[in-house]
Amino acid sequence: MPFRTFIVSDEYFNGFTVSINVKPGSTLQIIIDKVKKSLIEHLTSLNLDMLIKRAEDIVWHIHNMGLDDIIDTDQEVYVCTHCRQ
Repeated sequence: MPFRTFIVSDEYFNGFTVSINVKPGSTLQIIIDKVKKSLIEHLTSLNLDMLIKRAEDIVWHIHNMGLDDIIDTDQEVYVCTHCRQ
């Protein structure tokens, strides 16, 4: 089960990086939810309430990569909030 590095691309959270174990049965949405949860946990530990609210409200996505692409690559994967798919 490969660990992959995910990096947030966003106006406020740009560069936030987390390593996630991509398990069998994972979906892009499960991965996005894990990235989001990790960011919110870090913000919560610092009591950054306004940023927590912003992170909760963002529509997150991974584009130009499917689940098989993520599993088959060692490259960093970007979770984007800037644009719509």
